[in-house]
Amino acid sequence: MNKGKFYFIAPKISVEISKAESDRLTRWFNAQQSLRNKILHNWQVSNNIKLKEPNPSLHSPHFGLLTLASLLLENGYNVEYLDQEWLEKKDEWIPTLSKITKDAIAFFIGSITISYPYAVELIKYLKSKSEAKIILGGHHVTYMDIQAIEDGADIVIRGEAESGIQTIANEILINRFCWDNVPNATFLKNGKIYRTQLKSNLNYLHPIFPFDLLDKEQLKLQEIYVFPSRGCKHSCSFCIEGGKYWNGHYQLSLNQIRSNLLSYNNLLDFNFVYLYDSNFGEDKIWTINLCNLLKNEFPNLYFKTLLRLDLVDEELLIAFRDAGIIEVLVGIESGDENIRKLSGKSMSDDYIFEKLILLNKYIPLVKTSWLVGLPYETKETCKKTIDFIEQVHSMQLVSEASCRIASYYPGTHVFEDPEKHEVSFLNFNWKQYHRRCVPPYNLKNLNAQEIYNYYSKAVEKEIQLIENRLK
Repeated sequence: MNKGKFYFIAPKISVEISKAESDRLTRWFNAQQSLRNKILHNWQVSNNIKLKEPNPSLHSPHFGLLTLASLLLENGYNVEYLDQEWLEKKDEWIPTLSKITKDAIAFFIGSITISYPYAVELIKYLKSKSEAKIILGGHHVTYMDIQAIEDGADIVIRGEAESGIQTIANEILINRFCWDNVPNATFLKNGKIYRTQLKSNLNYLHPIFPFDLLDKEQLKLQEIYVFPSRGCKHSCSFCIEGGKYWNGHYQLSLNQIRSNLLSYNNLLDFNFVYLYDSNFGEDKIWTINLCNLLKNEFPNLYFKTLLRLDLVDEELLIAFRDAGIIEVLVGIESGDENIRKLSGKSMSDDYIFEKLILLNKYIPLVKTSWLVGLPYETKETCKKTIDFIEQVHSMQLVSEASCRIASYYPGTHVFEDPEKHEVSFLNFNWKQYHRRCVPPYNLKNLNAQEIYNYYSKAVEKEIQLIENRLK
């Protein structure tokens, strides 16, 4: 195999926020962690369990890039993984960049919307120092592929990249650079933009991640994910997972999940794993079978996951409890029933309280997510959201009620048709799409500053509510 290396690079996702916002988030994080620790301590004492969690302040590796790296490793390619944020913390980023341009034959860069500006900076630097090809993938460039080509990428992979990764590598190795047979690709040919046919390859939905590519110190501190499925068959207006490239729902086999957990068991410095799946519980029989596997074969591991409120029932929650699932995040999003319905979350207030009460019967950590700035919001609906957050905390139904600003990334229904959703975009400064600053859009009934003000009130309210619970 060629001596040159294929580098997989995760750009940093640090965002620019005001000092006041940074201070507020620090207060919120500290309060939330204190409440979480109190609830978990009581649960561990009651159940005679010792839980060792990863460091909550550190980000996890880019699992999409690690997936692709593993496929090339399996076929004998020379691969290295780099994480910009991690290397910057160690003051090793610039020296590493200088080094890799000498032996690279390709750079694979993963990008979400808020990391895209840093991906562009990387492209410019790498182009100035190396002739290696640059391949971009991820949610953002899936929908903004032409912009990515204009910004210097040689090829963009739209949607799932597993199908084409080895074809790209082979073309680079033989120095031919013909992308016509690469599925899901966008590239420039004879001065024109070409897009090849979309294709999925679910045989490689979730391989064993090559954690030996990570810094050992990094591995010990970061949260480990297992992805039981990919995609989403729902279509919430604000969510990227319901977009046209990921609107299927593909599940792993139980044997695949078993293999992943077995591979992690000898690596983990903690016993808490994230089952990251937006549709977890959708297939009830499969989910209960998975819970039985976790209960019988991994009794020393504990888990957190996501769950839609409309899937909550007693049989499923008993299976969760017995499997060691101790934390569940549910999305409620708005305190106004009509806004929820218009956003794809049709639930009455009474229904939400009923399901939260049932969750608390079996799950010690019940977290909820909320958004302000949803389509058709008004001042009154934002106030309802803040009031609802106060209610669920006052009733001690949640350990967290995290509120953010709705951010409409490329690929969401709102981004694709803002007029229909009464959203007016002010700019496409991608650094402003991170849910913690004044948003880059106005609504018909709320301007950007008003949306931010209601978000700020919601966060301050939760800090106050948590502090009251800790007294």
